Amino acid sequence: SIGTTASATQMAAALAPIAGEIETATGKTLTAADATHVLTAGWDLSESTGASYASSVKNITDTLLTYQFNTDQAARVSNVFFEASQQLGIGSDTYGKMLQRLQPRITGFGLSIEQVTGIVREATVGIKDLGIQGVGTGIRALSQVGVVLQRMQTPGAAATKMLTALGISMTDSTGKS
Repeated sequence: SIGTTASATQMAAALAPIAGEIETATGKTLTAADATHVLTAGWDLSESTGASYASSVKNITDTLLTYQFNTDQAARVSNVFFEASQQLGIGSDTYGKMLQRLQPRITGFGLSIEQVTGIVREATVGIKDLGIQGVGTGIRALSQVGVVLQRMQTPGAAATKMLTALGISMTDSTGKS
């Protein structure tokens, strides 16, 4: 249990840099329950993957913000990070950093964290089927998923020309083409 294993100093050090982010995610002042959800999930992730406690708490908090989850979803996020680290052969810290880079694309498509992890897992299998092996396979797959999502969001010149010819205009949320 976090109360008997983690020191108050470890918990305070992990919580201090992300307390404001938790308040942003929940839309209210940080409560003991919110902090407990995130700190417990961070401890579980740290213990199961060997990542630092502070970085585990930070990755979980960043993901809560990305997906606009409440803190009661922290355990869910921790579980997905653990599964990703096991299935993709990459550390939970690396997975968290890559998810942050992909955040605009992920939210643009409305993909759940489980869907993103599943897509990356399948891409990893495809990369291995091509004969590419090694530690970086999961990282390559995650990067390639980002490239694919970007290409799907931004049509090429030929596609744009065809859509225009059909009378279809593509704009972003601000109305820009």
